[in-house]
Amino acid sequence: MVPEIDSLLTSANLRLEQLDAIAVGLGPGSFTGLRVGLTVAKTLAYTTGVRLVGLPSLDLIAGNLDRPGKRAVVATDAQRGEWYVARPSGVGPISEWPGVPVDITIEPAQRVMETLGANDVLLGPSIARLRERGGLPADLAVLEPADDFPRAEPTIRQARAALAVGISHSPMSLEPIYVRKSAAEEKADLAAVPASTAGMNQ
Repeated sequence: MVPEIDSLLTSANLRLEQLDAIAVGLGPGSFTGLRVGLTVAKTLAYTTGVRLVGLPSLDLIAGNLDRPGKRAVVATDAQRGEWYVARPSGVGPISEWPGVPVDITIEPAQRVMETLGANDVLLGPSIARLRERGGLPADLAVLEPADDFPRAEPTIRQARAALAVGISHSPMSLEPIYVRKSAAEEKADLAAVPASTAGMNQ
Protein backbone atom coordinates (compact mmCIF):
# COMPACT_ATOMS: atom_id res chain seq x y z
CA MET A 1 0.00 0.00 0.00
CA VAL A 2 2.73 2.50 0.91
CA PRO A 3 4.68 2.07 -2.37
CA GLU A 4 1.40 2.57 -4.26
CA ILE A 5 0.73 5.83 -2.38
CA ASP A 6 4.30 6.94 -3.11
CA SER A 7 3.82 6.15 -6.81
CA LEU A 8 0.57 8.14 -6.96
CA LEU A 9 2.17 11.14 -5.29
CA THR A 10 5.17 10.97 -7.63
CA SER A 11 2.93 10.84 -10.71
CA ALA A 12 1.09 13.95 -9.43
CA ASN A 13 4.37 15.70 -8.54
CA LEU A 14 3.24 16.08 -4.91
CA ARG A 15 4.60 15.42 -1.45
CA LEU A 16 2.46 14.12 1.41
CA GLU A 17 2.87 17.42 3.27
CA GLN A 18 1.17 19.25 0.40
CA LEU A 19 -2.13 17.37 0.72
CA ASP A 20 -5.20 19.07 2.18
CA ALA A 21 -6.19 15.91 4.02
CA ILE A 22 -5.99 12.13 4.10
CA ALA A 23 -9.38 10.41 3.82
CA VAL A 24 -9.90 6.82 4.94
CA GLY A 25 -12.83 4.42 4.94
CA LEU A 26 -13.79 3.19 8.41
CA GLY A 27 -15.81 0.10 7.51
CA PRO A 28 -17.59 -2.06 8.36
CA GLY A 29 -15.61 -4.74 6.56
CA SER A 30 -12.74 -7.14 7.01
CA PHE A 31 -11.24 -6.70 10.49
CA THR A 32 -7.68 -7.10 9.23
CA GLY A 33 -8.19 -4.95 6.14
CA LEU A 34 -9.76 -2.13 8.15
CA ARG A 35 -6.95 -2.12 10.69
CA VAL A 36 -4.22 -2.13 8.03
CA GLY A 37 -5.78 0.68 5.99
CA LEU A 38 -6.57 2.81 9.01
CA THR A 39 -3.11 2.29 10.51
CA VAL A 40 -1.47 3.49 7.30
CA ALA A 41 -3.73 6.57 7.10
CA LYS A 42 -3.26 7.45 10.79
CA THR A 43 0.52 7.01 10.61
CA LEU A 44 0.84 9.22 7.53
CA ALA A 45 -1.39 11.89 9.10
CA TYR A 46 0.51 11.78 12.39
CA THR A 47 3.98 11.99 10.86
CA THR A 48 3.14 14.78 8.38
CA GLY A 49 0.58 16.83 10.32
CA VAL A 50 -1.90 16.53 7.42
CA ARG A 51 -5.56 16.49 8.51
CA LEU A 52 -7.31 13.11 8.73
CA VAL A 53 -10.94 12.41 7.81
CA GLY A 54 -12.61 9.06 8.58
CA LEU A 55 -15.67 8.18 6.49
CA PRO A 56 -18.15 5.27 6.71
CA SER A 57 -17.20 2.90 3.89
CA LEU A 58 -20.78 1.97 2.98
CA ASP A 59 -21.65 5.66 2.52
CA LEU A 60 -18.64 6.01 0.22
CA ILE A 61 -19.84 3.10 -1.92
CA ALA A 62 -23.39 4.48 -1.98
CA GLY A 63 -21.90 7.67 -3.44
CA ASN A 64 -21.16 5.71 -6.64
CA LEU A 65 -24.88 5.59 -7.46
CA ASP A 66 -25.88 8.51 -9.66
CA ARG A 67 -29.33 7.54 -10.88
CA PRO A 68 -32.18 9.89 -9.94
CA GLY A 69 -35.02 8.10 -8.19
CA LYS A 70 -32.92 5.06 -7.34
CA ARG A 71 -31.85 3.94 -3.85
CA ALA A 72 -28.50 2.34 -3.07
CA VAL A 73 -28.52 -0.87 -1.04
CA VAL A 74 -24.89 -1.46 -0.08
CA ALA A 75 -23.74 -4.89 1.06
CA THR A 76 -20.40 -6.15 2.31
CA ASP A 77 -19.53 -9.57 3.70
CA ALA A 78 -20.25 -10.18 7.40
CA GLN A 79 -19.39 -13.91 7.11
CA ARG A 80 -21.71 -16.81 8.05
CA GLY A 81 -23.93 -16.18 5.01
CA GLU A 82 -24.74 -12.67 6.22
CA TRP A 83 -24.10 -9.16 4.93
CA TYR A 84 -23.56 -5.79 6.54
CA VAL A 85 -26.24 -3.74 4.80
CA ALA A 86 -26.84 0.01 4.51
CA ARG A 87 -29.68 1.74 2.72
CA PRO A 88 -28.57 5.38 3.00
CA SER A 89 -30.82 8.10 1.64
CA GLY A 90 -27.74 10.28 1.30
CA VAL A 91 -24.66 11.25 3.26
CA GLY A 92 -25.40 11.16 6.98
CA PRO A 93 -25.03 14.17 9.26
CA ILE A 94 -21.40 15.20 8.92
CA SER A 95 -21.36 16.37 12.53
CA GLU A 96 -21.83 12.73 13.63
CA TRP A 97 -18.83 11.30 11.77
CA PRO A 98 -17.19 8.93 12.51
CA GLY A 99 -20.16 7.55 14.44
CA VAL A 100 -21.77 4.31 13.33
CA PRO A 101 -24.52 5.01 10.76
CA VAL A 102 -27.84 4.05 12.31
CA ASP A 103 -29.01 2.21 9.20
CA ILE A 104 -26.32 -0.50 9.13
CA THR A 105 -27.84 -3.94 9.77
CA ILE A 106 -26.64 -7.54 9.62
CA GLU A 107 -28.97 -9.59 7.41
CA PRO A 108 -28.99 -12.97 5.61
CA ALA A 109 -27.67 -12.37 2.09
CA GLN A 110 -30.51 -14.26 0.40
CA ARG A 111 -33.19 -12.27 2.24
CA VAL A 112 -31.59 -8.98 1.17
CA MET A 113 -31.82 -9.97 -2.50
CA GLU A 114 -35.36 -11.26 -2.12
CA THR A 115 -36.64 -8.04 -0.50
CA LEU A 116 -35.17 -5.50 -2.93
CA GLY A 117 -37.68 -2.95 -4.22
CA ALA A 118 -38.18 -1.87 -7.83
CA ASN A 119 -36.08 1.27 -7.30
CA ASP A 120 -33.27 -0.43 -5.34
CA VAL A 121 -29.78 -0.89 -6.80
CA LEU A 122 -27.57 -3.43 -5.04
CA LEU A 123 -23.86 -2.67 -4.86
CA GLY A 124 -20.85 -3.36 -2.69
CA PRO A 125 -18.02 -5.91 -2.25
CA SER A 126 -20.52 -8.73 -1.71
CA ILE A 127 -21.88 -8.15 -5.21
CA ALA A 128 -18.37 -8.43 -6.61
CA ARG A 129 -18.09 -11.88 -4.99
CA LEU A 130 -21.41 -12.94 -6.49
CA ARG A 131 -20.10 -11.90 -9.92
CA GLU A 132 -16.94 -13.97 -9.42
CA ARG A 133 -18.97 -17.06 -8.51
CA GLY A 134 -21.48 -16.53 -11.30
CA GLY A 135 -24.26 -16.27 -8.74
CA LEU A 136 -25.60 -12.83 -9.68
CA PRO A 137 -29.34 -13.05 -10.55
CA ALA A 138 -30.02 -11.78 -14.06
CA ASP A 139 -32.82 -9.44 -12.95
CA LEU A 140 -30.79 -7.79 -10.16
CA ALA A 141 -30.25 -4.03 -10.61
CA VAL A 142 -26.50 -3.45 -10.22
CA LEU A 143 -23.83 -1.00 -11.36
CA GLU A 144 -20.51 -1.57 -13.09
CA PRO A 145 -18.01 -3.80 -11.20
CA ALA A 146 -15.77 -0.84 -10.30
CA ASP A 147 -18.70 0.78 -8.47
CA ASP A 148 -18.87 -2.04 -5.92
CA PHE A 149 -15.93 -0.49 -4.07
CA PRO A 150 -15.13 3.00 -2.75
CA ARG A 151 -13.96 5.25 -5.59
CA ALA A 152 -11.79 8.32 -5.40
CA GLU A 153 -14.31 10.94 -6.56
CA PRO A 154 -17.12 10.24 -4.02
CA THR A 155 -14.50 9.84 -1.28
CA ILE A 156 -12.92 13.20 -2.08
CA ARG A 157 -16.35 14.83 -2.31
CA GLN A 158 -17.41 13.59 1.13
CA ALA A 159 -14.02 14.41 2.66
CA ARG A 160 -14.22 17.98 1.34
CA ALA A 161 -17.74 18.31 2.75
CA ALA A 162 -16.44 17.30 6.17
CA LEU A 163 -13.46 19.64 6.02
CA ALA A 164 -15.68 22.52 4.90
CA VAL A 165 -17.52 22.43 8.23
CA GLY A 166 -14.38 21.91 10.28
CA ILE A 167 -14.60 18.15 10.74
CA SER A 168 -11.37 16.18 10.95
CA HIS A 169 -10.19 13.42 13.27
CA SER A 170 -7.28 12.73 15.55
CA PRO A 171 -4.92 9.99 14.34
CA MET A 172 -4.53 9.01 18.00
CA SER A 173 -8.20 8.17 18.54
CA LEU A 174 -9.88 7.38 15.19
CA GLU A 175 -11.18 3.80 15.17
CA PRO A 176 -12.84 1.51 12.59
CA ILE A 177 -16.59 0.95 12.56
CA TYR A 178 -17.17 -2.52 13.97
CA VAL A 179 -20.83 -3.52 13.88
CA ARG A 180 -20.07 -6.71 15.79
CA LYS A 181 -17.07 -8.51 17.25
CA SER A 182 -14.85 -10.72 15.11
CA ALA A 183 -15.38 -14.50 15.19
CA ALA A 184 -12.17 -14.87 17.20
CA GLU A 185 -13.37 -12.32 19.79
CA GLU A 186 -16.78 -13.98 20.08
CA LYS A 187 -15.09 -17.37 20.53
CA ALA A 188 -12.87 -15.94 23.27
CA ASP A 189 -15.91 -14.46 25.03
CA LEU A 190 -17.67 -17.85 24.99
CA ALA A 191 -14.57 -19.60 26.31
CA ALA A 192 -14.38 -17.12 29.17
CA VAL A 193 -17.97 -17.69 30.37
CA PRO A 194 -17.44 -21.05 32.19
CA ALA A 195 -14.35 -19.71 33.97
CA SER A 196 -16.24 -16.62 35.18
CA THR A 197 -19.17 -18.73 36.33
CA ALA A 198 -16.88 -21.09 38.20
CA GLY A 199 -15.18 -18.18 39.93
CA MET A 200 -18.51 -16.79 41.13
CA ASN A 201 -19.49 -20.15 42.64
CA GLN A 202 -16.32 -20.47 44.71
